[in-house]
Amino acid sequence: MSNQSATAGKVAVADAVRFVRAGTSYGDKYQGMWIYSWGVGFRSEAETDTMLALARDQNMNILFPEVRKAGDAYYISAIEPRADNIDPDYADPLADLIAKAHDTSNGKQYIEVHAWIVPYRVWVSGGLPEGHVLTEHPDWVTQLYDGSNTNQYLDAGHPGVTDYLVDVVTEIVRNYDVDGVHFDYFRYAGDTYGYNPTALARFQRLYNRSDRPAP
Repeated sequence: MSNQSATAGKVAVADAVRFVRAGTSYGDKYQGMWIYSWGVGFRSEAETDTMLALARDQNMNILFPEVRKAGDAYYISAIEPRADNIDPDYADPLADLIAKAHDTSNGKQYIEVHAWIVPYRVWVSGGLPEGHVLTEHPDWVTQLYDGSNTNQYLDAGHPGVTDYLVDVVTEIVRNYDVDGVHFDYFRYAGDTYGYNPTALARFQRLYNRSDRPAP
């Protein structure tokens, strides 16, 4: 309910209002939620089951699980290390979520699963696990305008980074029956980022310049 006139002193009053959640007719609309992997979401089978029960109770038809939050994987990967907050007994969070969300037995709603991927942020703090992209390619990190390294973000202007991200996404869509891919933070983390030496050299060649452009 709203006071659409936006007139001071006008009041909307309702008595004995009943809200009923009936069967949803979606048409071309999505009704769903993003599943955060930093906290409670799908880090264990119990979390996945609880989350899916909520999704079906609320008539949702799409989920966006964050399967790559910082250069890690909530699925079986030959490219990136397993996320360190997954239940050790939970073999493959993404596979389990897809199987259960796509299960339409006994009249259950089919729920689409779109892999939510954060491309350029690949680390936050602490030691790097074996096989992490920053241990394999430290030259791919972005730099700030003052020349300092961030050690947390890959540089979007480096062609090796682009190829790497294509491999990451290709591995997911080849090995999992995802209904889509959702990119988040598909940008530099700030307006002084983007000065990786390779990215800067590409800019200079493209525009026939030799200076260090201002942010």
